[in-house]
Amino acid sequence: MRLGEELAVRGEVLKENHILVNMQYTKNFGLTDTKSHRSRKVIIPEQLMIELKKYSELNNGGYVFSTNGGELPVYPDTLRLSLFKAFKAIGIEDEQRRVFVRITRYFPVSGSLLRIIRNLHSFSKE
Repeated sequence: MRLGEELAVRGEVLKENHILVNMQYTKNFGLTDTKSHRSRKVIIPEQLMIELKKYSELNNGGYVFSTNGGELPVYPDTLRLSLFKAFKAIGIEDEQRRVFVRITRYFPVSGSLLRIIRNLHSFSKE
């Protein structure tokens, strides 16, 4: 998933075993359709879906990656910093993460995404 697509994840797109990717969120334009103008399903592991749904409930079904109760998604830089913090925690350093960020657009990395979600949640409490 692209960063803007991740920012656009809301409770309503969390299905049984997948995320329905049909929107993106950008600083300049807010919520818009995806870059390809097509919806798609991204299959995710069960444990990751449980975590995403938990944070969706905490954010009242709004944006999952949010620090204001789901009303708006976090800033893209906040998500990136959480991603880099999670990478460091699992031993992926600066040079490696450049390659890893590109790979994660195409392959789900459930453990890393769980850490990102938890980092965002703890960030919102600080």
